[in-house]
Amino acid sequence: MFRLIDAHWTTVGHDVLRRALDVLWAYLDHQTDGGEERYMEAVRGLPCAFLEDVSRAFGELLIHFCRAERFEDVLGSVYMEMRSARSKAGLGQYFTPWNVCLAMAEIQTADLDADRLQVGPAVTVCDPCVGSGSMLLAVRSSVAARYGRKALQRLKVYGQDIDPLCVTMAKIQLRMTDDLFMTAFLAEEAMELRQTAKQG
Repeated sequence: MFRLIDAHWTTVGHDVLRRALDVLWAYLDHQTDGGEERYMEAVRGLPCAFLEDVSRAFGELLIHFCRAERFEDVLGSVYMEMRSARSKAGLGQYFTPWNVCLAMAEIQTADLDADRLQVGPAVTVCDPCVGSGSMLLAVRSSVAARYGRKALQRLKVYGQDIDPLCVTMAKIQLRMTDDLFMTAFLAEEAMELRQTAKQG
């Protein structure tokens, strides 16, 4: 499914992947205060061909996360393939396989009261070693499968990690599986595209 990501990004260097992820995050975050300036800084000086690759990767991620009932960790898989192709050195990272994350998430959410996802305080989940977000994505997947995607509005997820690249991967994937954010984001993007088309 992720031809571009699998075939291209797993063969690039760590710095290229970091720049691509920085551009993806800046694009997703560009509507926040100061976001437009951060986006322009992220893309300044980058070759057009590189930005086209990032745009295609964003499109593939968007299609995947908008259609998937299970929000599998795509970027973590790319990162692990890239790392294993080079060496196992570095921070000694090994990402938990998706099926293990999903099994753990289903155990953790099995006795979750459906009413709790309707009223009262939001259900919160924290992963102190978030990596690329697999566990939090699995929790979202499990809650959506059991209680429907609307229940995700009452689920708050938090994570932290020592690796800034992993944090960026997690932020991107968690933002792209946030229905409320993505609906507003895509609506605003569509409006900007219409205005640009009218002007052109």
